[in-house]
Amino acid sequence: AKFASSVPLPGMILVAGQHLWNTSITFMGSAASRKVLLEPLSTVVRCLASLKVAEDSEDDLKEFCTKLYVLLFECLADAGRWSDGLSATEKSLKVLPPSCHKSLWDFRITFMGKLGKDTTAEMLKVKESGEAMVARVYATLAQSSSDKKQRFQAFSKAVAALESHPVPQVEYLVLLGEFLYSAGYPLQDAQDLLIAGADALLELDTTLADEDDASSRMGGSESDYKSTIAPPSTASYRPKSASKAGTKAGTMKSSSVAPTSKNGSVVAVGGAVSFNVGHLLELGRIYIMLAKMADSRTTAVENLLVSQHYLRRALVLSVDSLNLKSLEASLAAEAAGKDATDVPPQFPELPADLEGWIGYVLPAELTTRMADDRGKEKKVLNRRTAKKPDLLVAYLDWAISALLEHALQLHTLPLLAMLRFLAEHVLKNEDLQLYAWLWTASVYRALGLAPEAAAAQQSAAALQMSEERERRLAETVRQREGLKETVRAASVVFMQREGESQAMPKGPSRESDKFVKVLTPLEPHEVWVRQAELLLEAGDLSEAKMILQRALTHAKATDDSEAEAWCLHHSARLAALEGNPTRAVQFEMSAQAYTNTLRFWGRSTEALAEYMVEQAAAALGNASVDNAIKVIEKSASVFEGVSDGHPNLATELQWYRSRLDVKAAEVGLVEAIRQDATGAALWGKMHAAADATIERAVGALTTLGGGPLLVRALLIQARLRSEPAARDLGGRQQQLKGALACLSRADEEAMAVALQARPATPMAALVLFPDSLLAIVKTRKAAATLDLAVEVRHAPWALEKRPEIPEFPEIEGRDASSVQAFLNPLNYLPNGGADPRMSREEAALVDATAARAIVRDPKLAADAQAQVGRALRLLAEQRGQLKKLWLPK
Repeated sequence: AKFASSVPLPGMILVAGQHLWNTSITFMGSAASRKVLLEPLSTVVRCLASLKVAEDSEDDLKEFCTKLYVLLFECLADAGRWSDGLSATEKSLKVLPPSCHKSLWDFRITFMGKLGKDTTAEMLKVKESGEAMVARVYATLAQSSSDKKQRFQAFSKAVAALESHPVPQVEYLVLLGEFLYSAGYPLQDAQDLLIAGADALLELDTTLADEDDASSRMGGSESDYKSTIAPPSTASYRPKSASKAGTKAGTMKSSSVAPTSKNGSVVAVGGAVSFNVGHLLELGRIYIMLAKMADSRTTAVENLLVSQHYLRRALVLSVDSLNLKSLEASLAAEAAGKDATDVPPQFPELPADLEGWIGYVLPAELTTRMADDRGKEKKVLNRRTAKKPDLLVAYLDWAISALLEHALQLHTLPLLAMLRFLAEHVLKNEDLQLYAWLWTASVYRALGLAPEAAAAQQSAAALQMSEERERRLAETVRQREGLKETVRAASVVFMQREGESQAMPKGPSRESDKFVKVLTPLEPHEVWVRQAELLLEAGDLSEAKMILQRALTHAKATDDSEAEAWCLHHSARLAALEGNPTRAVQFEMSAQAYTNTLRFWGRSTEALAEYMVEQAAAALGNASVDNAIKVIEKSASVFEGVSDGHPNLATELQWYRSRLDVKAAEVGLVEAIRQDATGAALWGKMHAAADATIERAVGALTTLGGGPLLVRALLIQARLRSEPAARDLGGRQQQLKGALACLSRADEEAMAVALQARPATPMAALVLFPDSLLAIVKTRKAAATLDLAVEVRHAPWALEKRPEIPEFPEIEGRDASSVQAFLNPLNYLPNGGADPRMSREEAALVDATAARAIVRDPKLAADAQAQVGRALRLLAEQRGQLKKLWLPK
């Protein structure tokens, strides 16, 4: 290219540029590999500037030159050379015709934002390209700026640019809302923006409007959310309007009403637009963000169910649209008298209830037609209609994890089906496919569905990485390591030539805040980390170890410290499963040095405490239970400090703090029982500390809306109330009454969680975690009730003053009413104050029988059956129905 530009030979310069492009394709995939392209690409682009590219030039030439400039800008951005990038964009705007400028403005504004330059004059030029371009460039400026105030102003201007076009405006409302949330602005403002975006999209939903009109004509009142899968369970929710779904739109609501054309269609920037798959995906994203911002479990679950409804509906709309096309083609062929055998067949409707999704796999012919659809209506999910599919996968990943955390296992199945489709037909990523199938198998195992789990595991096995790909990945790592050395050497030379101000940065930083985790597309090694986690859960330790080693190598090569932390965290888990708690502690402590994101820190602290307890029990190393509790308390204090500078994370921080408190109380309880059994005198101090900790956790979790974690906390609190057992009769009865109060409350909470997660008619083989949790609560409640009944039977007046025996009434004549009143047991309430119409033994029998009826796990069923037998025996003893076959000697 240099010699050709000196001659000059424009054709030879172009050939050189094409050869460079073909050579560069291998290196375009990541910032690390693009660094090697910077020097040769700068030379070729400088030579290409001598070519005359005008509006009347061939489209291929204009497109090729534009792509070369864009690649150069990406390389300059990776290297942090903002001044060079700004100069290059200025030259490109002069060299290329105006029709090519659309792809260049984003980079020019980015470089100006990084340098802190005023963009007012540039934005005046951008306005000539239309409102949509103005909004896009402002959003780019906001994302490139490091100043919080400038980012807010840029996002606000992007929203304002599309004020008269509410549907395209939604994307920027969501971006602004996410920024306000992560930057610490008032949470209500962020929620208002998201709700305003949802309102704008719901104006397009004619199906929802028709349903609302029909319900209003019926005159009946309905809840703001209606189930569309399996009433009365919360299988799926559909809001009448977004403003009713939780937060009102406030001042933004007025701008969310979409203007309509004469035919009733909503007017967008490009004309009338109808409700399509992209809008459903955007609604799903909005409600996932609202769930992330929720201040209680109740609100979070509601928003998660609404998001699940819209995402599932995107699949339903896709199938319905394809079936409608097939029907129209069939009718057209019939009207023309042609053979309809070539018309694609119609597909069965997608499952209408949650249990229908069990074992359901989208047919291969259906997924192929969805992927190949090119309809202008954009009502079929595929690469054309799914904007930013990588980001959509990240949101799906978070939503599925959140649903599982809230014990809504069945609700994840439609989302897992969408994740598998996106991985195979949109992103065409085998690693992501494997991850989706492993996750599906994990959910099926948790549900007790062995055949479905085996089928999913078999699908995952077919996607195992080949030896050839392993070899290529290893070669890629070696190249990246070599590139890092080359870049370091080039950085030194560049610093000597240009000065310190233009020095290349050491590496890209993915997040500006070390605590806030913003949802971003998953990198390959992040997918591998999740694969390893699922394999550890399934017990495949050797495969998990191999994947963790690969993920850790790639995370180091790409300077992804958070991924390194997760690799070490799962390596610690692997060491613990292999029976080496000392090694597990070392891995976990090393992992904590890499990242401070809240989710990682909470899980890592719990795991570290668990390994320290195992190490102390095995009498290995220097760890002790006291150290484990101190680790948890230190992390809890860190969470308190973080909340001061991140008010929008208060709910999330409180949740993680409560999880750590529950873990600390559990560890303290076990240690107090151990110390009491060995005769240690200081067990009471440990017990009192654990009791205070669990009391704090129960209070916080109640404020957050309860859920499975609150049930777990109440179960631990009940054990702390009743263990270790008191030596005196009155103290033991007092302990059991305190434990029963906790268990009764846990029973109510577990019942609410189970009703929320259970379908209307659950399958016989279905094992739901909330049902198992409810059975555990009822079994323990029955056991505590029977213990109290036995204690009261042996010492009925241990806690109460023995009543004076009244004198037998005297009667005269034939009126014996006073004697009958004296003999009526309802007037005296025996059994220590229990109502004889439902004795403690009978109440325990009811709880144990209910636990046995709802549980599917054999061990839990055996525990419940044992309490049933115990209750029946005590009842028989009380009623004198036992007969001794062998008389005492």
